This record gives sequence, C-alpha cells and structure tokens, in this order.
Amino acid sequence: MAVVSTILLLTENALLPHDVERLKSLYGDSDSTFHVCVPARTDEGALAQADEIIDDVSRTEFTQLRDDVEGDDRTPVELTQRAKRHLASSVADLTAAGLTADGELVPESPVERVVAIAAERQADEIIVVTSQHWLEEVLRRDWATRIHRQLKHEHREVPLLHFIAGTDTVVS
Repeated sequence: MAVVSTILLLTENALLPHDVERLKSLYGDSDSTFHVCVPARTDEGALAQADEIIDDVSRTEFTQLRDDVEGDDRTPVELTQRAKRHLASSVADLTAAGLTADGELVPESPVERVVAIAAERQADEIIVVTSQHWLEEVLRRDWATRIHRQLKHEHREVPLLHFIAGTDTVVS
C-alpha cells in the first residue's frame, strides 16, 4: 500500500509550464497530493516595492520600473479575482499533468497561514515558488525563510524548497 504524501505549494502567481513540468518530474511517480496556496492579494509593503524596483533595474526593464514606482492601482476586489484565477490555473495545470491538486486563497502575508495549513494537513514538504526577490532574499525576509523560521520556532521539521518561477534556480 502506497503512502500518500502531502505537499504544500505556495506561489504568488499561476504556475508556469516549466514549474508544472519540474513538479511532475520530481513527484509524478509518487502518490503525492499538492495543496496550492495563493495569497489573496500581493503584499505591497515598502520592502516588496523596493524589491520590484531593484529587480527592474537589474534587468533594465525601465517601462516596468515606471509602473512599479507609480504603484498598482487595482482594487482589492480586482487583486483577489486575479489571485483566484492564478489558483484555478495552477490547480488545473497540475491536474492536467497527472498530479493530484487542490488549493485555497491565503492572506496577503501568508506565512502564518501556510504554517498552520502545514500542521492541519500534516504536510510532508513545503514548496515556495516565486519570482526573484533580490532584496527580500538578501535580507532574509522572503516567504520561504520566514516559513522556515516559524516552523523552527514551533519545533517542527518540514522540508522546504524555494525555487524561482520558470527557472531551474533553487534559492537556498
């Protein structure tokens, strides 16, 4: 009898085809269930905004830089609808790839909720998929680091993997 493992997956956007293929290659032969979590809205604090600006400058995307400096004018309802689309797309893509998946929206600062879900579902692993967040990663304020700290504080050991969406880059 196969043991079903539960993998909690936190992503800020819809999974990209590369991400789905990576997950399929890692877990496609196992009896794993994915529970996808997408923040209802993106946390747009000062650090997150500065991180977006640094990222734009490093990639010389000056049109995007202007948009990030000006800020996002979408309403909370529009941002929540966007998150619902990302969640539905990610679950559908994982399922289409032959993986078992469900999901839920989490608060815009998802760390505490993800740790709680990991306990509730007895997650065997947590995977965080984000775009590159240079400043947050250097300052150790990224979601994966904060989740790891919270788990450690609660004396729980759950393997955690953080990779950059659409790439093979794993963040340590």
